[in-house]
Amino acid sequence: MRILVTGGLGFIGSNFCRHIIRKYPEFEIINIDKIGTATNGNSLKDLENEKRYTFIRGDIRDSKLLKYLITHVDAVVNMAAETHVDTSIVDPTSFLQNNTVGTFTLLEAIKKYNELDLLILIQQVKQLRIFLSWLIVKLMILIYQ
Repeated sequence: MRILVTGGLGFIGSNFCRHIIRKYPEFEIINIDKIGTATNGNSLKDLENEKRYTFIRGDIRDSKLLKYLITHVDAVVNMAAETHVDTSIVDPTSFLQNNTVGTFTLLEAIKKYNELDLLILIQQVKQLRIFLSWLIVKLMILIYQ
């Protein structure tokens, strides 16, 4: 089985990739990560020479890249997300682009090019609650001015 992991250089993603490669010799991992603020480019150095592991520096908002990758995998585990809450308050645009538009682009590619047997979406609900709280406060300020 070939698995596409998005956001695989983050803490959870890198441990997931390593676990799958070590425990399941019949599985392959294609890891796509844009190497953003919450990633560690060295976190999977130990897998560099592993034939069943491929790293691609890329963005899940890139529909052409996703079209290619989706046609070559059996499953997708989406862990790509902006995760720094402080940054989301200062610049919510990057969160919307990466977490919402990125996930939408991924889902559209799956729908168009490969009806997968397995799709796992891992999103951080805490961040969504914080962003929505911030948005509500901003709207209240606008309404009551």
